[in-house]
Amino acid sequence: MNAIVKELIEQIGLNQRQAEGIIGLLLAQGRGLLSSQDLQKLLQLLPDANELLAKAPQASAQKSGGLMGKLMGSLGGAKGLALAEVLKGLQELGIPQNKIQQIQDVVFEAAETHYPEAKDLIVQAIKGSNWS
Repeated sequence: MNAIVKELIEQIGLNQRQAEGIIGLLLAQGRGLLSSQDLQKLLQLLPDANELLAKAPQASAQKSGGLMGKLMGSLGGAKGLALAEVLKGLQELGIPQNKIQQIQDVVFEAAETHYPEAKDLIVQAIKGSNWS
């Protein structure tokens, strides 16, 4: 099991499906926010990355549509759309929105501890998504 997934389960109390889905969502966000070279590097550095990517909530792994997506896009462009996708993904996974900061903190800490060579790319993907 990916160490970040394990930390999310242990520290926040997410179930495995939720923890894998949130990391998949992060990787899906990275597709639009990281250069193709950086995304490839992240996928290589993070164990089980392709499997986790496949576990991202489906509507969020694609592009958000509907009124919320349009509103967030008009307010914040690509970052607004990315945030709308994160919020929709959290909802699909059954994770309360008030857990975003806690999830981010655990992901950063776990990345630094277990995958230090990937931490900067993970931070870039999360910050680019406007999670914080």
